Amino acid sequence: MTVAFALKCRVHELALLRAVFEESGSVMTGSVEDIGRASASLDIVFVGWGAGLDDWRDTEEERRLRNATATTILLTKLKKALAFKDVPVLILADERDLEDARSVAHMAAANVLQSPLDEARVRETVALVLRPAGQESRLDAGLVNPFIEATLHVLRAMARVEARRRDVFLKKDHRLFGEVSAILGISGGEIEGSVGLTFHEDLVRELVTRMWGAGRRPVSSEQINDGLGELVNVISGQAANQLADLKGERIAFTLPAIVTGHGHEIPHRSGAPCLVIVFEALGKPFAVQVAVSHK
Repeated sequence: MTVAFALKCRVHELALLRAVFEESGSVMTGSVEDIGRASASLDIVFVGWGAGLDDWRDTEEERRLRNATATTILLTKLKKALAFKDVPVLILADERDLEDARSVAHMAAANVLQSPLDEARVRETVALVLRPAGQESRLDAGLVNPFIEATLHVLRAMARVEARRRDVFLKKDHRLFGEVSAILGISGGEIEGSVGLTFHEDLVRELVTRMWGAGRRPVSSEQINDGLGELVNVISGQAANQLADLKGERIAFTLPAIVTGHGHEIPHRSGAPCLVIVFEALGKPFAVQVAVSHK
């Protein structure tokens, strides 16, 4: 059973979505806060373009700017409400707004659908975005456990923070969850790919502050990036040692590249799955995302 949520959708859009899901699911409505409360049971979210803010007094340029701004704010709130849960977001936009909708979709949305909606197109797109990325359909415990143990140990030792593992799953795309991420290449033996450690900015700022001690506050993006790079280097080093012991071959990581902003993808080979380990520290989520394929 697929549970969908329609946020700021128009009446005709909501009617078609209910027709699509009436036999094999349900459609909820409400606010971003309602999505946060129901996120554990949601499979997909539909967002109406512009949040219903059209004003007949606007010029075309003002209308476009108003709708783009409103949807950007809504997507930002939605990302926080979903809290690193793998729930695809689809934007619904009229033909005249498709270009603008696609320009902001990278923040949180998996795709953009043209409104008025076509039922067959909706069904096809929903099936596509609900399918896990890559060709593998099972979790590799040999990859999961070293990253879990290394992450928990390093945060405890370097930042004096007790984190906990919250979830493990195969993600539906390769997009990084957070706003600040460190990405490393991984190779050795029969595996090759990338690993990303991804955070919301407020959490990584607090972790780096704790690493440096209470008397030193990270005040610049450069300092935060340096701290995150150091953190992920130690985690990857410990994980590499455990992977080498498990697989009997040397595993190497590249130096981390720090990326900020929304919409970045972890580098991956065609067909590589995206394995996600979600943690919680200081009451906030972060994730290790692994996109590895076998040679």
